[in-house]
Amino acid sequence: MMLENRAAIVTGSARGIGRAIAERFAREGARVAVNYLANRAKAEEVANGIRKAGGTAIAIQADVSKRQDANRLVAETIKAFGGLDIMVSNAGVIMDKSFVESTDEDWDAAIETNLRGFFNMAQAVLPHMIERKSGRILVTGSCITEIADFGGNRYSVCTASK
Repeated sequence: MMLENRAAIVTGSARGIGRAIAERFAREGARVAVNYLANRAKAEEVANGIRKAGGTAIAIQADVSKRQDANRLVAETIKAFGGLDIMVSNAGVIMDKSFVESTDEDWDAAIETNLRGFFNMAQAVLPHMIERKSGRILVTGSCITEIADFGGNRYSVCTASK
């Protein structure tokens, strides 16, 4: 198992790509912190599935767009697992409307989660990784960013924040 004795946080892992990453890391032997924003039931479903398969997982609520939540997520993970080796920045929001239909609120939400969320998590985890002289930070992107068309693409705001 490639990740045996490693501890990982996967932000936004209650569903979708984040869930798949968390489950794969667990199959490879990692202890996984399943992060969620609002849907505790979905996050617990992921964590319970990992435990039922013989892995180790916890579910932790945190809004990564908020610095204090990112710091708490990292601290709770380190406390639970005795350290942290991998942080996957996956949490993100998608705005499904054209650029000209997008509002200031849409823009702010995308920037806060997709950009500031990564920044907050990296700031929270790096001191621990630097002290240990070990660690990995992975960031997911989106194929949406390859098809930006600010006139017609329904995901232009998301594209800009990725």
